[in-house]
Amino acid sequence: MPHFIVNSILIWVGILGLFVMYLMLFSYISNKLINAYLVVIFALCSIRNIIFGFADIFSNGLLLNQKFVNPSFLLAAPCLFLYFKSLVKDYRKFHKEDLLHFIYPCIILVLN
Repeated sequence: MPHFIVNSILIWVGILGLFVMYLMLFSYISNKLINAYLVVIFALCSIRNIIFGFADIFSNGLLLNQKFVNPSFLLAAPCLFLYFKSLVKDYRKFHKEDLLHFIYPCIILVLN
């Protein structure tokens, strides 16, 4: 029974995170670039919580194969860095050089 409560909380937090992501995507229009980085971070965290919650409920206690879920969470690190960089330097548009920060996480995703 306690596992069901923990998994239900994980799913609920994931759904709440998706709702906050929706609000950030469509409500705050001051700087769309900064919002995009935050939306990616919230989406990754929320989807990860939902997947872990449902996987533990439907697998009868077996752990989820984390081969894809954990490396996909690596994409949050460059988004977090670019979020703070955009806040400090007040960028209003995306620079192609910023794509360099996503090379390592994408390589890990492909090789995994």
